[in-house]
Amino acid sequence: STSVVLSEASVVSNAQSYIANLYASDGTSLIETRTVTNSQVPTGFLWSGLSPNTSYKFGFTAVGDGSNYVNSQISPLVAFTTPKAATSITLAFSSMTLTSNTPINITASITGYTNGKITFWSNGKRIAKCISMIVSTSTSTCSWKPATRGFSLVSATYTPNSSSYLGSSTSASTIIVRRIGQR
Repeated sequence: STSVVLSEASVVSNAQSYIANLYASDGTSLIETRTVTNSQVPTGFLWSGLSPNTSYKFGFTAVGDGSNYVNSQISPLVAFTTPKAATSITLAFSSMTLTSNTPINITASITGYTNGKITFWSNGKRIAKCISMIVSTSTSTCSWKPATRGFSLVSATYTPNSSSYLGSSTSASTIIVRRIGQR
């Protein structure tokens, strides 16, 4: 979920508190209301639990004391769009020692949104059979048989299926050693 800080520049004198009204982007479908203090209106308050990359509208109603002052009309609605949410990837190898011409599993753990595609890379080249793999859980595994020895920069790029989330990438440096023994 996403959080935003909402505020209003003007305040109503004699208001006891305020009601913040959150609407869908159409400005008529009320989603939620929250009571906020007078000091929070001009300085802002945090509204959490919103959907990423979603348009909303909000306005304030000044709450009167119930005897001398009545509640105000809602202020003109202000439109805003929440930012896209982040995703992240971490990589883990099935063995601490990577040996040439020996299969190794590279597991990518994805957080933030787990429905999309992932591609694994070695030294800037896509790893065969690990290109645009469908991700539907929080992990994706690539089986790789490194053909060369020496330094390798293994990376993964993730593209979520939802436009509400940002893609992500990560890299890990490895050394691939010579295979010892019989094949």
